[in-house]
Amino acid sequence: MIAPFTLHDLPLLKRLAKVHVALCPIEALTRPSSPLWTALLSLWSLDEARLSTFVLNEQGRDGRSMHGFAQVKQPSSRPEMYIQYMSPRLDADEDARAAWTRLLSHVAAAAGERGVQRIYACAPDGTEEMEILLGAGFSVYCREEIFRLVPGAHPQAVAQAGIRPEQSTDAWAISQLYRATAPHLVQQAESLAESDTIKWLCGPVAWNQGEGFVLEDQAGIAGYGFLMPGRTGHWLRFLVHSRAGDGGTVLLDHSLALLNYYPTHPVYCAVREYQGRLRAPLAERGFDLVSVQCRLVKHTTARIKEPARSLVPALEKRAEAPTTTVSPTEGP
Repeated sequence: MIAPFTLHDLPLLKRLAKVHVALCPIEALTRPSSPLWTALLSLWSLDEARLSTFVLNEQGRDGRSMHGFAQVKQPSSRPEMYIQYMSPRLDADEDARAAWTRLLSHVAAAAGERGVQRIYACAPDGTEEMEILLGAGFSVYCREEIFRLVPGAHPQAVAQAGIRPEQSTDAWAISQLYRATAPHLVQQAESLAESDTIKWLCGPVAWNQGEGFVLEDQAGIAGYGFLMPGRTGHWLRFLVHSRAGDGGTVLLDHSLALLNYYPTHPVYCAVREYQGRLRAPLAERGFDLVSVQCRLVKHTTARIKEPARSLVPALEKRAEAPTTTVSPTEGP
């Protein structure tokens, strides 16, 4: 049986949390949290994102048990869901693959019930986790290389001219920059509205966190950078138009200068496969490639609730059947 987390599941979740897998790398690297603590908070959460933990607790007729959980986050403003954690690890239990398959199917059904249209997850390229996600109906829409700059290797950098802090009035221009740089398949998968673009750059953990900055030229905004500070690491994301030349280098140096004001932690930068021009400046500044992640999406069939329909007055009134009157026949 799979059901939402309750306090009755606390002992089981405490055990399963020791063998979980993170399917949201930015959260795992910059703001790791305990799935157990997250599940408890979700019972009383006032956050704009809806947190849900689905617990699998099943005893078979043969005496074997199957346990696991899936933890997801759903923003209130968009019809989408993000898988944060899954348990158990695939090498921790012989029934782990079956548990994942059951849980992913349940997540999809729950998403449809809530009107969610897209479910997102990340997994390292070529792994068993990715294989199971593909088997559950997910598809890869882009790959990301994650680069890391270790503490102590932070190069000296100064704030760059021509870059200014992001303003609320930049939303439309940044959305146009995204549409000019992201392939059509990526845009379809992410289905971003103008107001969502900035938040999406670092995923659900950064919906209300971080600072953005823009690079301008005579034609408008040619580059955008986003810095999300974290407890155990900092995250960088960039959008750079092809006309910007070395704009990626300028944005990177500006972000490194901003990091002088934050605690010393590893710095991560996610580079999508269509942003290859960022690799060289990252390497020159001491960043190392540590992981290749696949971003996956599953489109769901959301349940649509329609209001009860009433017939128009002309059809509400049924035609009356003709009445035959039988009169006694008068005698001669």
